[in-house]
Amino acid sequence: MKQSSNRRLTFAVLAAVGLGLIGFAPGAKADWNPGDPYKMHFPQLPDPNGWDVQFTTLTLADDWRCTQTGPVSDVHLWNSYFNDLHAVITNIHISIHDDVPQDAINPYSHPGSLLWQGDFAPGQFTERLYDPGDPLNPTQGYYIPGTGGGVWPFNHSETWQINITNIQAPFIQHVGSNYWLDVRADISFAGPGYWAGWKTSTNHFLDDAVWWEAQTGTWQELIDPQTGQSLDMAFVITGIPEPSAVALVGVGAAALVIRRRRR
Repeated sequence: MKQSSNRRLTFAVLAAVGLGLIGFAPGAKADWNPGDPYKMHFPQLPDPNGWDVQFTTLTLADDWRCTQTGPVSDVHLWNSYFNDLHAVITNIHISIHDDVPQDAINPYSHPGSLLWQGDFAPGQFTERLYDPGDPLNPTQGYYIPGTGGGVWPFNHSETWQINITNIQAPFIQHVGSNYWLDVRADISFAGPGYWAGWKTSTNHFLDDAVWWEAQTGTWQELIDPQTGQSLDMAFVITGIPEPSAVALVGVGAAALVIRRRRR
């Protein structure tokens, strides 16, 4: 009789702890702020004195290392607009690739095989003004690499944040692996000079970011057009924990409760 009672108690505690964990799990959150969770080497935060590299006519990519196995359900990145003329983004295409490391053949690492891709229309992503800066003292430049591009220092002041969250059928990353995030945006034409750029980061990880040179069909390193220094892009990868990990936490917590009760 006592053994049956203990079994009922065990089941009840497991169920209660499991439901408690479900209730405790954080709800969907569109924005990301420093201090929030992440699932990569570290968040690559926006450089308030950096560049915005055009990603409306170019595809840009940067690498990250997975620190937690599980779905990449949220992607957050920082962007700005040429002369702070806010364009309307009509689609964001993101893709995830494996890593082609630097070796005797490849002078720098770059995206390899396509692992996952998705397109996100308005309503499937949010955008917020992350930092208005000082409109009277713009400190951020705008850069279009390649032939026919250009360099505009001290072009704008605003920093925006794009949030793609709750991605359906997300990519499953694996801890310790390096991946590349490729991003390209489409905007509605509102006139000359309505351009959008992906913001560079204060934080650097492994090799430089790259941009796709359509004419040659190759990836090119992204280098600061004035200093010649490496550039990385501002983004952070987040996502819900792997279900098995949550289950293990629940079982462990339940076992601890039962053990204490038996004492």
